[in-house]
Amino acid sequence: MFGKLTITAFVGVIAITPSFATGLGLENTLLQTAVSLLLTTPRADDDCNCNGIPDDEDIANGTSEDSDGDDIPDECETDCNQNGVPDVCDIAAGTSQDCNANGIPDECDIAAGTSKDCNANGIPDECDIAAGTSKDCNANGIPDECDIAAGTSKDCNGNGIPDACDISAGTSQDCNTNGIPDECDIASGASADADQNGVPDECEAPPAGQPPQGQPAPPGPTCILFLFQSLFGIPLCGPCWLEATFATLVGLSGMKVYTRRRHGRRDNRP
Repeated sequence: MFGKLTITAFVGVIAITPSFATGLGLENTLLQTAVSLLLTTPRADDDCNCNGIPDDEDIANGTSEDSDGDDIPDECETDCNQNGVPDVCDIAAGTSQDCNANGIPDECDIAAGTSKDCNANGIPDECDIAAGTSKDCNANGIPDECDIAAGTSKDCNGNGIPDACDISAGTSQDCNTNGIPDECDIASGASADADQNGVPDECEAPPAGQPPQGQPAPPGPTCILFLFQSLFGIPLCGPCWLEATFATLVGLSGMKVYTRRRHGRRDNRP
């Protein structure tokens, strides 16, 4: 009666557990040693990492590490997605992607938190940015759509581009330098746009003779001119209406006093 051998194989590694070797005339330990050496020694053509080079050459050349000295390249002993295939073979076959070329399937990078995937598309964010499938206009390492979704960046005009990038690229103006595109200032009512030309009123030059919005008229030749105009019955309007009104009242009072004195002198003549 011969014994029964249980053989377990995984990528060129064979472990056996012989049962009791009845009838062979050999000790169990001797049988186990002989068969183990026969079946577990890697063959010269073993290529567990699927790179076209025998594993023993990879190890001898230093292309692969063998930290535990079992003649099996270290990379063949990792299977982060637990699909029964070494990660290097998953990557070589294209069943797993490795967009950042770190030797780890992207799905494992994401699951471990080594790489972020803020837009949940199964691709590490750094690869989305590098490939141009996601923009990163502010160069913070986070796709713009994630910055906007998280509120880290504002997108008041809803064009999918952070406002700061719209302004720096010149696709939106920010004439009042408040960090908000002018069209959003106008839309929200924060800035007026009386002439509806898309430019906040505070950024436009005032009409001739008018002071900038919110500022009083400066004294000077313009106001002096209005003072004289008001004395001659010209309508009180323009930037110096207050000064012109005062001058008119003073002028009228002076004329009344002068008229009374003149009439008084006439009445006193002999």
